[in-house]
Amino acid sequence: MSILDLFGGNIIEAGIDTIKDYINKDKEKLKIVLDYNEKLSEKETSLLRGQIEVNKQEAQHKSLFVAGWRPFIGWTAGFAILYYYILQPFIVVVGSIYSIEIVMPNIDVMSLYNLVLAMLGVAGLRTYEKLKGVDTKEIK
Repeated sequence: MSILDLFGGNIIEAGIDTIKDYINKDKEKLKIVLDYNEKLSEKETSLLRGQIEVNKQEAQHKSLFVAGWRPFIGWTAGFAILYYYILQPFIVVVGSIYSIEIVMPNIDVMSLYNLVLAMLGVAGLRTYEKLKGVDTKEIK
C-alpha cells in the first residue's frame, strides 16, 4: 500500500486524468479554431488577389468610362470638400458683404471622409511600395 492510497490516491489520479482530458479537449478546440481562421485568411487573400486582377483589367481598359471611374470618384470627393470648406463659406461671406442673403445647399461631408481616407490609404500604400522599390506591375 502506497502513501497515495492512504490519502485517496485513486481520487487524485482520477482528478489528474480529468484535468488532462479537459486540457486535451481545449487543445483540440483551439486547433479547430486556428485551422478555421487560417482557411478564412486564405480565402480573404484569394478574394483580394482576384479584386487586384479586376482592378488591373479596369485600369488598362481603353474606355474612359471603365478606366476612369476611380479618378472620377476622387475628383468628385475632392471638389465636394473644396465646396464645403472654401467655396460655400466664401460665397456666403461675399453675399453678406453686399447684403444679399444666399442659402447654399449643404452637403454631408462626413460620409465623404470614409471614401477620401480609403483612397488616401491606398495611395499611401502605393507610395510605400514605390519607396521600397516594389513595382506591382512586375508582380505576376
